[in-house]
Amino acid sequence: MTDVSGLQLLGLLPPLLLTAVAVWGHSTRFVLRRRGVRAQGRLAGGGWYAGLHSWTVAYTDQTGKAHLLSVPSDGAPGSGSRVDVVYDARNPGTAMSEFELRRPAWTTFSAFLCLVAVAYTVIILLWV
Repeated sequence: MTDVSGLQLLGLLPPLLLTAVAVWGHSTRFVLRRRGVRAQGRLAGGGWYAGLHSWTVAYTDQTGKAHLLSVPSDGAPGSGSRVDVVYDARNPGTAMSEFELRRPAWTTFSAFLCLVAVAYTVIILLWV
């Protein structure tokens, strides 16, 4: 058995942090599926953010408070349309469009991060 130094173990820190970020990002999807409340939102505008077109959706929670949600352009129809929104009852500012929530998990960015983290960890473990 080889002796593992602290420096080699330090090499595992980046993939572990990447995994934590990916799981945290993916946890919103699980929370909304478990205790999400459905609401009807309407498109309030759109624009380009970080080179991607997004729609801004306005929705109201159970207490009557208004919230805004940014939805990828493939997740909402054209201007003036209604969009189904799912928000967390405990934290109404956390929301996702119904379309995004129904997408297969493997097509999301957080799932991609999980895949990269696992591959990175395997490479580091083979190197150690």
